[in-house]
Amino acid sequence: MIYTPDRIQDIEAMAKYMRLTALDMALAAGKGGAHLGGGLSCIEIFAALYGGVLRFDAKNPCWKDRETDILEMWSLAWNTPVAV
Repeated sequence: MIYTPDRIQDIEAMAKYMRLTALDMALAAGKGGAHLGGGLSCIEIFAALYGGVLRFDAKNPCWKDRETDILEMWSLAWNTPVAV
């Protein structure tokens, strides 16, 4: 897959949005309710995956041709809803 400068900017913007969303989620969880360390370090990976590599449709999460079994680590599980 070839990424144009515009596509790279889109993925960078998606990563920024994902970080801000993750921080909002952490604040909403309240005192001691969030651990973001491992997840924040993977934001760019998830942005690249969901921004151009994986087959998925956020409006149709049960789409039969979607990518599955991508995430296996519970410590990073919060990234998936942030990405989609």
